[in-house]
Amino acid sequence: MISPTAILFMMITLVISILAPIVFLLILLRGRKGVFSAWIAGALGFFVAQIIIRIPALQFLGTQAWFQSFAEKQPLVFAFGLALTAGLFETAARYIVLQFGLGKRLSFTTGLAAGAGHGSIESIVLIGLTYVNNLVISLAINSGTLSSVVPDQAMAANLIKTMTAVPQDAFLAAGLERLFTMALHIALSVLLCYFLVKQQPFPGFMLVLAIHTAVDFLAAALQSSGTGIWPIEGVLAVIAVLSVLLVLWLKPKFKDQQDIPPDPGEQAVREGY
Repeated sequence: MISPTAILFMMITLVISILAPIVFLLILLRGRKGVFSAWIAGALGFFVAQIIIRIPALQFLGTQAWFQSFAEKQPLVFAFGLALTAGLFETAARYIVLQFGLGKRLSFTTGLAAGAGHGSIESIVLIGLTYVNNLVISLAINSGTLSSVVPDQAMAANLIKTMTAVPQDAFLAAGLERLFTMALHIALSVLLCYFLVKQQPFPGFMLVLAIHTAVDFLAAALQSSGTGIWPIEGVLAVIAVLSVLLVLWLKPKFKDQQDIPPDPGEQAVREGY
């Protein structure tokens, strides 16, 4: 049986992972133009880089014996490799979106919206959809109808073993982690946007890559060392606070480039060209 507390925590995480991105988008949309297109661009950047390219590549490599052996024998090196590739793919996605997709519309709000889209689609696709599945399976286990959801008895038994082995507070930690991670994603996009506005793409790219890689590796290293869930979440909470402070510190540095400039094509149409 899955405890009622565990199911409650799953529901909280599901609400956080799906509702929080929507609420933040609605806040950004109020009184601002061009936010939705920048949000969509940021979301597409993450989706292509991770969901279409990197994650399937890792899933394929995970079927290879040499890759499995390397992960077992060199866990820290493996963790660093995962952190570096995540940072590289996502930073490249940010750069392409901001420099080429939104290059003529760069501003503080552009970075904010693109970062929110980047973090939101990660939250919805990787956590939200996963927790829909977790809730369906948990309710089926408790009602004794799992066989109708998962006909394969061996797979059903494995699911029961897996779900009951997870500490119930881990289901809540996943939701809080999404909030912390979204703050980091927004800060990294605003930071890169600032460097692009200053026409310093290379140092901006390398700095964002270094920060992203360091945070991912730190979380993986702490987990590998046996550190508990909540100390890790505490570290991520501190990083989230620093991310918010970074965004607030960068905001005045954009000076008169606070709002997203109008789209050149739309402006030409309005002016009758």
